[in-house]
Amino acid sequence: MSGSGSERLLEIIGKWMEKYLDGDTQTGVALSMVLGGEVAQYWNGLANREKGTTVDLDTLFVIASVQKVFTSTLCAVRIVNGKMQLPDPVTKYLPPDVGKDGRAINEVTLGALTTMTAGMPRNATKEPASNLYNDLPPSPELQKWWTDFVPQWPIGTKEFYSNVGVVTLGFATAQAGGAGYTGLLANDITGPLEMPSTVVDVSGFPADRIAQGYNKAGNRVADRGVGLNSTANDLIRFVQANLFMLSAPDTLTQAMRLAQTPLFQSSDNQAIAMNWYVTRLDDGSRLIGKDGGNAGFSAWIGFIPEQQAGIALLSNGHPAGISLTKAGKQILLEATGISADDALLETSDQGALGADIDD
Repeated sequence: MSGSGSERLLEIIGKWMEKYLDGDTQTGVALSMVLGGEVAQYWNGLANREKGTTVDLDTLFVIASVQKVFTSTLCAVRIVNGKMQLPDPVTKYLPPDVGKDGRAINEVTLGALTTMTAGMPRNATKEPASNLYNDLPPSPELQKWWTDFVPQWPIGTKEFYSNVGVVTLGFATAQAGGAGYTGLLANDITGPLEMPSTVVDVSGFPADRIAQGYNKAGNRVADRGVGLNSTANDLIRFVQANLFMLSAPDTLTQAMRLAQTPLFQSSDNQAIAMNWYVTRLDDGSRLIGKDGGNAGFSAWIGFIPEQQAGIALLSNGHPAGISLTKAGKQILLEATGISADDALLETSDQGALGADIDD
């Protein structure tokens, strides 16, 4: 284990990372957190068990569904710029044939996609995101799925975690932005926030910087999947920008503020904003976060604006301890002195489907 920061924060981090790892000495973890003007960092374990390479704060991990808040922030930028509106039907930004003849997809709004209330299933066609993250048009299979779409319940009435819903939002955002997804990402977020290691393609990076994912049985996951990779050093910059609303262009600052605004109340103390999950804590402050898990990796980012506290956690395995999401929440709460019901901490940022489920 290695770390930097105050003794108090490192003690809190070490305690909850021990509960996460539960004696696992191989799973790699990288963590960076902020509390006001203080920064604390932690890294431990192996990036690649077969090669024996170790994790550090510049190790590249798959961030899985944490990417969803990047997609929604890109959408929010278009809204701030007047190119999109949350009540717009998504078909306004999809290929023309998709919305013909009064099809149900015409009733799906951008707002419903950002709040997981579009009546869409978790997944649809195989690898619907591949074309999006490779800056290609939507596949014929996905376009046919859109034209045949029938909502599982009335749109806007029920939250259900949907990967294909956010991919649909991504294609609409790229169309409205007049560029490919990765181009918008670089122009609007990773460029201004100086996040050079937040990328789809890791082939240009040294092999010892690239983490390998492992499943619950400890076996290598051969397919890295598609989507964003990032590092603890990069992700904490995104967290800090969302938390402090500083060091970002005004348009991005407005977009991040919009993306954090609750739009659908899913329970007494939890709402969903634009793919951010917002939990009201006992002291009235807000815990805003997003988790993800895929290809043997787990990730969580979260922050409490009222306490100026934020964290980014990345892992390349599935230890037997508590979930990475719960560990991250516990670190933030203990560091800020806020108490919360344990059931609240078990709540995933994937609705009722549970934390750290591969997606």
